[in-house]
Amino acid sequence: MPNRRFDRIRFESQAMVKTGAQSFEASTENLSLNGLFIRTEKRLPVGKRAEILFVLPSASRSSEISVKGSVVRYDDDGMAFQFGSLDQESFSLLKTVINRKALNRLKINRFAS
Repeated sequence: MPNRRFDRIRFESQAMVKTGAQSFEASTENLSLNGLFIRTEKRLPVGKRAEILFVLPSASRSSEISVKGSVVRYDDDGMAFQFGSLDQESFSLLKTVINRKALNRLKINRFAS
C-alpha cells in the first residue's frame, strides 16, 4: 500500500487482546508506529477499542508493552488496529525495533540484487 505514512515490518509475536470483559490470545503479523495486524479468528467490530499486550525484543532485553488501539479493518486472517496515543517509552521502543528491522531488510535487499 503506497499511501502508508509509516514503515511496516513483519513482526511475529504472541499477543493478548483485551476489550472490556473479553480477552483472547492472538499472534502479531506486522507492526508500524501507527498500528499492528494480528492473526486471529476472533472478530471485533470496526471502531472497537482494545488494549493489546505483546513482547518487543530489544538489544538489552525483551519488553512487554501495552498499547491501546481501535480496530480499523479485518479480513479472513485477522484484524488491524490503529494505535491511540503511545507513551514516550513505548513509542521509543517501537521506533527502535522498527528502524532496526527496516535497516536489516534494506541491507539484505541491497545484497540480493
